[in-house]
Amino acid sequence: MIFNITENLQLALPSHLIAIEYGLIMLSFIILGITIVAAYQRLTYSRRFFVIVLLNMLSFCAIIGLISDIKIKTQTEISAVLLTYGTSQQQIESIPKDNNTQFFLLSSPRNWQASLDLSALTKPLLIENVGEILVYQPLVTQLSVYGDGLATPEWQILNSLINSTAHENLSKQQFNVNFYPSSIRTGPLKLNWPKQLVLGQPFYISGTFRAQKQDEERIFKISLSNAYDEVVDEFLIKHNERFNLSASLKSQGLFTYQLKVFDDDQTLLMSEPVSFSVTSAEKIKVVIKQSAASFESKHLKNWLAEQGEEVLVFTQVSKNKHIQQVVNATTDVEVISKPNKGDKSTVNIIDKAFTSILLKDTDLLYMDGRAVLSLTQEESTQVEMAVKNGLGLIIIVDDELLLSSNEALSHSLLTRVFSQESWPLSTKVNQGLTTIPRWLHSQEEHTLSYTNATLPKVNGEVLVEGNDSQTLAIAHNYGLGTATFSLINSSYQWLTSDNKSHYSRYWQYIIEKTARSAQESGWQKSPIEQIYFQGNTQPMCAQLNGDDISDLQVENINLLPSVVLDSAYCGVYLSDYLGWHNFTLKNEKTDLNQVNMSTSLQNNIRSNSQSVFVYSQRNWLTWQQLLKHEASHLAHKNSSKIADKVSYLPIDKLAFWWLLFISSSLLWYERKIF
Repeated sequence: MIFNITENLQLALPSHLIAIEYGLIMLSFIILGITIVAAYQRLTYSRRFFVIVLLNMLSFCAIIGLISDIKIKTQTEISAVLLTYGTSQQQIESIPKDNNTQFFLLSSPRNWQASLDLSALTKPLLIENVGEILVYQPLVTQLSVYGDGLATPEWQILNSLINSTAHENLSKQQFNVNFYPSSIRTGPLKLNWPKQLVLGQPFYISGTFRAQKQDEERIFKISLSNAYDEVVDEFLIKHNERFNLSASLKSQGLFTYQLKVFDDDQTLLMSEPVSFSVTSAEKIKVVIKQSAASFESKHLKNWLAEQGEEVLVFTQVSKNKHIQQVVNATTDVEVISKPNKGDKSTVNIIDKAFTSILLKDTDLLYMDGRAVLSLTQEESTQVEMAVKNGLGLIIIVDDELLLSSNEALSHSLLTRVFSQESWPLSTKVNQGLTTIPRWLHSQEEHTLSYTNATLPKVNGEVLVEGNDSQTLAIAHNYGLGTATFSLINSSYQWLTSDNKSHYSRYWQYIIEKTARSAQESGWQKSPIEQIYFQGNTQPMCAQLNGDDISDLQVENINLLPSVVLDSAYCGVYLSDYLGWHNFTLKNEKTDLNQVNMSTSLQNNIRSNSQSVFVYSQRNWLTWQQLLKHEASHLAHKNSSKIADKVSYLPIDKLAFWWLLFISSSLLWYERKIF
């Protein structure tokens, strides 16, 4: 609570102590009254009585002044200058010299200021973090920032500290920010690359290249080198152009590649680390239901078997009979799908292709068009419910599907999973075409034949396009699952043409986009557009099922429910050293020093361990410069212009002490002498 004593003075009482403050003031009034009454009884009306009353009132005012927060109005600007990495000698020489201005040097990266002459600055203070500014200048009203500036988290910390110590006469304490940016540096920025990959997925890194003003017309070369310093991809680039580099990975592990930039004289300008981890893919269960054997399904089955996936193939031989082939299947799947136990390579004749129980445990269902049309009403319902609950469905569009009448289609699975506007439309049946299929981050170009039809893009995500931008595969969400139409029914030609890696990347991409998403607990992948630096905090989030919430924990991170993502639990980790950091979800009932979790819990966790790389503050300086410039310009834009605002500073209370001492001494002397 604030009381304006005069135009330039105010009395501030803390809200949480207001009752105590009022009590002390009332007690002082009572004591003053008692003192005056006692003096009157002793002296009645006389000159001494009025002197005694005056001295008591002066003592009372001195006590009130000492116990109260009295402030005086001032328009004096309290300024500070912060020098950050990138500050040039020219900027230092241009800083206005003022004895009332405090200079600060942010020490990150360490010793960056060693090459600068700081003799012109008055006692600059070296600080480790921006919060120390408020330790030395708690009432700063003007902050001038030179160099690269501060990143968004640092501005947030500074603003939080300012607001937490705000004066009660201001609803929101802020300060004026002036930003003097450093010169633009040459290098890559706005980078994206996956931090966690599955074996078989191609690695890619993309971004924008920026050059200094005098070099904007020069041609640079940017290259990606592996751990053995072998160039795996390179690109010629100019200022403000985009680049995309990629590499094939053939093993699991933790990798650190190098992104290098050369000028047009082949001089190395910079080399920055690019770190990522590669793990094995999660095993999935695949069911292939086909109206007849085909080369496409045969090679897909063999490729899945090589990957160690569980595969069940149902080939229809009559209206109610199917040939079943089981590959890499578990005992549970065999019991559900095989009436007679036998060798896994045994082919059996069964009456029923699949059941709802089997579909519930299946991650991906692959069918050709005729197989879709041959589903009974009961089977269509089972597949529909399975897709709605997360099953991935791939439908190969063939001539049978395109030639079917509307009546046949209306009773098929299509009406349950797709809207009629998204059904494939026949263009010229029995006339195949060739194209070069392209998908996200596809690396090679190989021609392939496809079914001549049109896949409408209504409410769908295009997965594969031809070289004429025609849609070759499109995915539609249905409930928790995904259903994909594909016009490609001859991808095996890549295998027979000795392009197995291209074939593998194609099917890995299609399966990743379509198959059932893992529902088990585990770490969320790191964002592709962010990296973390030493000394900074980084968020870590885990997706936890209800059964695991009370049993999972991780060292050094306190996981709390996310206010943004359902079933996500997030924490913050402070990276205090460089290199790889490993995080493992553990059962709280087990020893924290154990590397492995309990068997029952580990079986329910898809990604109980995750590795994150922490970079040096001297890495990716061009990228950091862009982020800090943007954040600092925004802070300048949003800062309060307080030139016309007034502030109140605490007054010097030495005068109150002297007043209390003198008045009390005179009162004591009066009582002793008289």
